[in-house]
Amino acid sequence: MAKAGTSYTGDLTYYAVGLGACGWTNTQDEKIVAVAEAIFDSYNNGNPNANPLCGKYVSITGVDGSQYQAKIVDRCPGCEKADLDLSEDFFNTVTNHGDGRVHGIKWDFM
Repeated sequence: MAKAGTSYTGDLTYYAVGLGACGWTNTQDEKIVAVAEAIFDSYNNGNPNANPLCGKYVSITGVDGSQYQAKIVDRCPGCEKADLDLSEDFFNTVTNHGDGRVHGIKWDFM
């Protein structure tokens, strides 16, 4: 399982949420993330809906230095290993309305 406190630094982007790899349908106003497929798939047990990362939380250090928590609900096939893809509203909160891709953001598994 993803060890609490394991840290990454990568880019944040946002995506059009809906039915994710965990089998849940989410909306753009929820505090949710998709982790890079390299991380998500490393926990694959044959059924993405039952991936042990589904429902786990990450803590993201926003551009303002505040900590934001979000639930893992999806995998991001276009992300590098340390990147996260966020719901649009959550992305705007964490990045103070970044331009679509914000570099150098630290996050950890909770």
